[in-house]
Amino acid sequence: KDIKSDIKEFKVIDFILPGQLGFAILAASVFGTAFLFYNLRITLVLKRFFTTPIKKIHIILAECTARAFVQLSAAIFIILVGYYFLDFTLINGWITFINMVILCLIGLFTFMSYGFIISGIAKTEAIIPPLANIVTLPQFILAGSFFPIENLPKWLQYIAEILPLTHFNNALRAVSFEGANLWDIKYEIVILLLWGVLSYFIATKTFKWT
Repeated sequence: KDIKSDIKEFKVIDFILPGQLGFAILAASVFGTAFLFYNLRITLVLKRFFTTPIKKIHIILAECTARAFVQLSAAIFIILVGYYFLDFTLINGWITFINMVILCLIGLFTFMSYGFIISGIAKTEAIIPPLANIVTLPQFILAGSFFPIENLPKWLQYIAEILPLTHFNNALRAVSFEGANLWDIKYEIVILLLWGVLSYFIATKTFKWT
């Protein structure tokens, strides 16, 4: 059933689009980054960097920044298509749009860290999809991308609340429909950043030059 707002009606698209946006960003971040960075390793591109003074974390962050802006353009496209063609609610117009874009950028940086970890521990290219699915599938199912997590059994809801994609989806919906600003969703942002910091630390430990 539709949930009524004092200002606008909460439509199905208002729930679906943020969830699909989270789905797309997580999938592209993990699979795209893992395959790309693995190929850089086996083609010895990273080995050439080894002869320079550059640090592991600098390579990871540079690659992350480059890919983030490419993926961000896809996220912007999804939001605009939803708004102009599917009646998706941007409650405060362009202010809401900008907040969503910033949030997507934070999500991209966090989610791409999983791809770097996978590329570091994968011994062959064939092992990347199973590892990526281990990371992404539980989040796709449990993080509220397709249905509210309140529909899950109580014990699964506790697991869902830990997942970074849950906080990303919740933050997107709060911004797009409720008009929340970035300060209002600081808890979700902090959780995403904590996941990112932890994952990039692990990524530097699993990083291989060859």
